[in-house]
Amino acid sequence: MAATTATTSTTRRFPVSLATSPAQLEQINGLAHANLNTNVSAETASTQGFLSVAYPLSLLNEMLLTTPPLIALSSTSSVEHTPEQHQHHQQHPQTVVAYALAATPQLANTNPFLAEAAAFLETEAILDGAPVKNLNYLLMAQICVAEEARGCGVVNDLYDAFKREYGGKYDFLFTEVRKENARSLKAHLKAGWRVFGTWKSTTTDSLWDTIVLDLRK
Repeated sequence: MAATTATTSTTRRFPVSLATSPAQLEQINGLAHANLNTNVSAETASTQGFLSVAYPLSLLNEMLLTTPPLIALSSTSSVEHTPEQHQHHQQHPQTVVAYALAATPQLANTNPFLAEAAAFLETEAILDGAPVKNLNYLLMAQICVAEEARGCGVVNDLYDAFKREYGGKYDFLFTEVRKENARSLKAHLKAGWRVFGTWKSTTTDSLWDTIVLDLRK
């Protein structure tokens, strides 16, 4: 569920924070639709990754109330502004250039695709000898980075923010990567995730790798 590329740069041009407004959710929704596999070329899907689903605003609003999305915003902090330019900037809020969505297992059950992912974890899945259903965990429902923000360390920044914002309450973060989205899986593994299992979605009629990140480390 990702449109990303591996990142190595330590430059932090896009500050990461929790989403706070419906307007930001609308930008998340727009970025998701722009990166759907049906809306990108085969070459882009192969080299940059793609998304398989776009979640409705109603679900994004539920996330905002329970586990707010993490967003990276376009930064102009390094630019000097005249008073007139500063006022113009205030009137035109920064743009969401990347996001990562979080969902509890309970919230996941309200969406057909996420419910399938949660069912895989909640049935017979075992992690390091413990049933996943007994663990404190979140689902990362999706991560996406706009083309102009790729290669700038944003993916790692989002994962660091997950640990900062949710690591005190949750121990593990699970997400799904479509089997043919090799670029995305490579980026996740490089960031410290590990493959946990594979299952088939009837919603998308495709195989998915479930991967896990330890938020305690």
